[in-house]
Amino acid sequence: MVNGMFDLPAETISAMREIRAVFETSARALEKIYATPGLRVDKERAKAALDLIQNAKNVSCDAVILPHHKNV
Repeated sequence: MVNGMFDLPAETISAMREIRAVFETSARALEKIYATPGLRVDKERAKAALDLIQNAKNVSCDAVILPHHKNV
């Protein structure tokens, strides 16, 4: 993961695009909810929730990348 040297097949690249889209949809939906007029939101917890979505996206992409590393 450090040097980014992976030969990825088209299926993996496609899966990564889908993964990113799923998590982007979730993050944007939460942002919209948090911006609801009159809704009281703990901004630090909201930020933490969005950070967790980012982390889940990264781990999900890693799951389809790592099997292609030459040492795995």
